[in-house]
Parts: sequence; structure tokens; C-alpha cells
Amino acid sequence: MNKTLKLSFIALLAGLCIMTQSYGEEQPPCKIGIVDIKKVVANSSEAKSIQTEQKKKIDELTRFIEKARLSVDKEKDPKKQKELEEKFTKELNEKRTAIDSEYTKKLSLAEQDIRNIIETTAKDKGYSMAVSYTHLRAHETGAY
Repeated sequence: MNKTLKLSFIALLAGLCIMTQSYGEEQPPCKIGIVDIKKVVANSSEAKSIQTEQKKKIDELTRFIEKARLSVDKEKDPKKQKELEEKFTKELNEKRTAIDSEYTKKLSLAEQDIRNIIETTAKDKGYSMAVSYTHLRAHETGAY
């Protein structure tokens, strides 16, 4: 079944290439480039910079947790301890949500920039289209 899906998808791509060519005109053959976008993104300097920045923020969050634990442990009154725990937990969750949101947004923008570069490069090198390896695997495994 996986082979059938993969072949069907490749046939669909080839059909699209044929349909985009004008009838009666001599056209160069349809070239399809397959790119592992996840690998390209992971190896890009922009993504590495974003990941380094993310690690620093996670380290800051770890220091925040350590300081919060010390503050809670210093407090002797159980009621005040509970209030501090709730305050720090709320603050931690807000910080973590903000960090995760910013990271996801920056990585998504970097990935889109890379996709645009891949598309432009593919066209410049005579490819009719560039297809994500991950996209092909999704069709092959039925995970689309």
C-alpha cells in the first residue's frame, strides 16, 4: 500500500508538470527537486542562532525556578509558603508560555524564509518544483 501511495504521488507530480507545459511547444523536461527541509532548517545558521537563544532563555528559567524554591523553602509559615508556590507557579507558566510562543514563531519564520530560498534556487537551477522530503514521506506512510 505504501508503494502505491508513493507511486501515485509521484505520478500526480509528473502529471502536474505535463499539464503546465504548453501543447505544441518544445519544453524542457520536468525536473522535480526533493529537499529535506527539516534537515536544511536544522543546519541553518539562523535556526542554530534561534536555538542558542532558546537555550539561554531556558537557562534563565532554570535559575528562576532555583530562586523560587529557595524563597519557598526560607518561608516558615505554611500558608505563606503555599501563596509563594502559587505565585511562582503562575509566573513560571507565563514565562514558559511566552518563551515557547516566541521560539515557535521565530522558527516558523526562519523555516518559511528557507522554503522561499529553496523555491527560488530550484527555479534558478531549472527545476519545475521542489518537494519536501517530509511531505513525500507523509504521503508514503498515510500521515497526511
